[in-house]
Amino acid sequence: MIRRLLTLLLLSFAAFAAAPGAVQAKDKSKEAALIESECGLKKGTITAIGDQIRLQPSPDEGYKNVDCAIGRLNKADLGKLGFVGNEAATEASAQTLAPSAQIGEPASPSKQRLIRRYLQLIGRQDQLDTGSFLERYAIPGGPMWQVSNGQVLTESLKDGFDKRMAALRKAYAKHRATYQQAYEGHVNWEFTEAELAEIVTFLDRPVGKHFLDGRWRMEAYVGTDTEELEEQIVKEAMASLAK
Repeated sequence: MIRRLLTLLLLSFAAFAAAPGAVQAKDKSKEAALIESECGLKKGTITAIGDQIRLQPSPDEGYKNVDCAIGRLNKADLGKLGFVGNEAATEASAQTLAPSAQIGEPASPSKQRLIRRYLQLIGRQDQLDTGSFLERYAIPGGPMWQVSNGQVLTESLKDGFDKRMAALRKAYAKHRATYQQAYEGHVNWEFTEAELAEIVTFLDRPVGKHFLDGRWRMEAYVGTDTEELEEQIVKEAMASLAK
């Protein structure tokens, strides 16, 4: 998951505006090393070359560390920031991710209420309460269905699903608080209280609910409509690899 998020973050880079040339290379190197250390990056991840600052995180680097460095480098204004990417960087798009607020202190009571409401509105709180996000493990064909070739099922698919979901929920119950804390902690880190207030206000309105439902329907409907096309794309790709 972290690797996926890091890749998305890294793919968002193209370049940033050039900074004034008054900053000396020696000073830039010192500042780059300081940012590396404070953001928890490996030594040599940030380098100063001429009027450029190059960011080259390893593929397994934590996305929060990279996000921290990006924010610090932008504020430091050391020069033009360029990304030297991993294997996926050659297909990077020019889109830019909004920076996280990186709030380190605990949420105030008012912000905590906003965090809970935000999780409710986006549907995550219900998933945390019920453990429904684990359903993919219980569906027929999933990792909880150990069926050998030729073996005859002795239970219906519905009963088998219900049985496995009940086992998952029981196992999940003792870890429930950990998931809750993880999501609340990230939302607190990601957004300021003012941002959350605006987001919650929007999502609480009919247009906000339509936004969430419309986005879900778009993915569900288009995914269904293009399912055969995707299968064709995969077949063509596999055929080209065999040549």
